[in-house]
Amino acid sequence: SKRTTRISDQTRQTIQNAVNLIISTPCLRHPNISHSACHRINSELMSSSSLVSSVLPSPPSITAPHVVTLPFGSVLSSSLSSTSDPSSTVTATLSILSINLLAPIYVRPIDSRTGCIQPFAAFEWCQDSDLDWEYRRPALLDILRRGDADIVFLQEVQYEAENVDMDVEGEDKYVLPEYLRDFAKDMGYLEILPAMVELTQMAERNKRVLRCKLPVANAILVRKNKLEVIPATEGKNLKSTTAVSALVRPVATSSSPPCLESVKEFNPVFVSCLHLDATSEEKRVATIVKCLTRAREMGVRDVILGGDMNSEIRIGSGLASLLGRGCFGGDADGLYNLQDTNCEEDGNGGDGASESQMLAECASASRLTSSTEPTEGQVVLWRKLREQGKNCVTRNRMHLRRSPSGMTRAAFDHRCNNDESGITDTATKMGAWALDHLLYTPGRRLTLCAAWETLEGVGNTLETGLPSRKNGVPTDHLPVAAVFCVQAGKLKGNGTGIVNQLQTQREEERRRLGILDSEIEQEEAALADLESNVETKAVHDKTQCLPPNQPGKKSKKRKPKKARPSEATIFLKRAGREKRRALIAQFSKERAEIVQGLSMEDADEMEDMIGSGTGLWEWVRMGTAKRCNNKPSINI
Repeated sequence: SKRTTRISDQTRQTIQNAVNLIISTPCLRHPNISHSACHRINSELMSSSSLVSSVLPSPPSITAPHVVTLPFGSVLSSSLSSTSDPSSTVTATLSILSINLLAPIYVRPIDSRTGCIQPFAAFEWCQDSDLDWEYRRPALLDILRRGDADIVFLQEVQYEAENVDMDVEGEDKYVLPEYLRDFAKDMGYLEILPAMVELTQMAERNKRVLRCKLPVANAILVRKNKLEVIPATEGKNLKSTTAVSALVRPVATSSSPPCLESVKEFNPVFVSCLHLDATSEEKRVATIVKCLTRAREMGVRDVILGGDMNSEIRIGSGLASLLGRGCFGGDADGLYNLQDTNCEEDGNGGDGASESQMLAECASASRLTSSTEPTEGQVVLWRKLREQGKNCVTRNRMHLRRSPSGMTRAAFDHRCNNDESGITDTATKMGAWALDHLLYTPGRRLTLCAAWETLEGVGNTLETGLPSRKNGVPTDHLPVAAVFCVQAGKLKGNGTGIVNQLQTQREEERRRLGILDSEIEQEEAALADLESNVETKAVHDKTQCLPPNQPGKKSKKRKPKKARPSEATIFLKRAGREKRRALIAQFSKERAEIVQGLSMEDADEMEDMIGSGTGLWEWVRMGTAKRCNNKPSINI
């Protein structure tokens, strides 16, 4: 960029086109080139020539049709609505705000393991005033109040301890800090917190590492006058410090439309506040898989997950295998074929990743340098990880989509900043990442309506980094928020036709299996008769050759040993079992074809009939279904 004044217009345009391509295509960007660096190169090119006047394209973001972009910090509207026709579909809007608070004990702490401040916690780009808790606390509350969301996902909440009499005298009980308790009380929120044992373990960890016996964990706040929290079966909800979940659904109020007669018209929505692992893609995928699996075990298909996910979820990554292909600008979202859980051409995932994209993400997750390729073993493990995500989507018949979002974190990029680089300018050192997301299951009752803008539209945060008092962002991750439309009532499928299909298929399977079993029995019986005649003749011939018993002596009677089956019998039994397995495999293919021909509504109804959870998957594979929540299953 320092030589832009001495290059030709054609060369300048070529470089700018390449930079624009890199900006709009994250997978092409070198790991050591930050997004803001690309912007600075483009700015140099544009300022060096009056002939170049094109507008710099926006950073990469996930597009969604008919989604309104709201200014950061604006009010998230949320109210029940429906048309005047009582027979029409009733809908409610559900607003969610997710914010990483940046716990005070995580700001420039001395790590007892190293005796110094870790680079990621040093905030070298920030002034002391940016990190001052007396400034940040009211500023955080201001964002929460202005958002006025129905559900608030909180990460990095620094809990407080209360000494009360519990099972063990003097044991600490951890509660939300006073400023959040007062906020929840004033705004009418219900608190959903991690299990106390989890908080205690986190407090002990912080005591060892940071010399501060206080837990830092997630929490969920739910607006009580708009949402009902449904008690879940013991052990079903997630209550760890980094994953807290709840079942919620809109409630009827005095201002509700006449057609909204009961809260039961709305199906529950599974919501989970997440703070995923910062270094392990395996742990990140496992947490999302657990969320989707728990939701289905609870009989729920509508899911919203949000929080600091410590991943940009690029094409080819492990998390991307849980998202539909349409989330990355490809074909429309679709569920994976139940007969095909291994898709070699797209890197064993459903995001449409090429082999090169999959390998690039494998190298990035393995923290390899740009010149080092992942080993064969690393690639094998990466494929298995992506298969795990794809299989979860297939079995649960739910895939995720992202709310439109761009960069949410701006900080020094420590991968390319070192003493040898000679870089001293703060803006030049700065990098930006899209780490905070709201994920949801599309296509059923959830429709994304609006979302807050991200760092690209918030002052000059991409150059100053976060937190930034100047730009009004009091934390190191920009909060993300969205408004969803929730449809009431059950999705109607062809119930009678589905029952007939199930019964017809089952009767046909029983008929064909009965015919095969009868043929196998006849063949085994014929062979047994043949072998019995041969054995009888052999015994008779042997008896004729024996001398008669001597008088006065009794012959000893011995129990005949169980004869080993003949080779012909063993061969016939094995062949029968192979025929049976082949026929059952054929049944599985036929059941998969039935499922693939169903609409989403019909497939949901079929799954409800044969048992929730992984019922449809089990039916396709085995012809039987697991029972969950003690729901009755039809006899198939």
